[in-house]
This record gives sequence, C-alpha cells and structure tokens, in this order.
Amino acid sequence: MIVGIPNVGKSTLVNTLMGRKVADASNVPAVTKMQQRVMLNGGIALVDNPGIMWPKIEDADAASRLAFAGCIPDSAIDRELVALFGAEQLMQRYPALLMAPASCPSRRLSEGRTSGGRSSVRQSAAS
Repeated sequence: MIVGIPNVGKSTLVNTLMGRKVADASNVPAVTKMQQRVMLNGGIALVDNPGIMWPKIEDADAASRLAFAGCIPDSAIDRELVALFGAEQLMQRYPALLMAPASCPSRRLSEGRTSGGRSSVRQSAAS
C-alpha cells in the first residue's frame, strides 16, 4: 500500500515500478480520486491511494510548508503569500546559492543586437 500526503509522487512510483503508465500522475494535488490496485511481476500487489491530509491544519507554519510544497490545491491558498513564504524559507536556508551569479549559457545578450543598438526583435517590430 502506497500512502502519503498529496502531490509527493505516489502514482509516479507505481508507474515506475510497473514500467508503464497505469496510474494518472500530475504535478497538482488530488489527481488520484480512489484506490487503484495493480500487480507487479512476481505477484506483488501495489495499492495506489489518494493523498491524505489532516482534517484541520492549525499550525500556520506547517500549512505554509505544505502549500509551498504543492500539497494543497491552488484554489485553497493565497499563492502570493505562499510564494513569499517560500522565498523567505529559501533565503534563510540557501542564501549563498540564491545570491550567486546564475549559470547561463555562454551566448551573450549582445549577440542578439543589430548595428543600430536595438535587438533584432525590436528592429523588426519598428519596421
């Protein structure tokens, strides 16, 4: 039996173990609506279950962490507050990584410029 909170990969695990898609999987919570039983080679039964959550989450910090992890549907959260919470958590835990220069492809912005100093997109739009 595979059990866990919503949107942690339970159905993806079932699909991986089966070697093919047998369960719907998505990056949003509440896709699995009912139990699904499948048999692996060798007679091992797997039961995929919908995610389970506490009936009421009274700890605001825990609720924010669950929302940032994608375990709570977007329709039940304030996405801006969740994004701010997540950014704050990431800054507290990984400040050096977040402040380091981004690793970008070697192509520079100036390569897309034309002789007039405008990008080719702007130039063609101005034509």
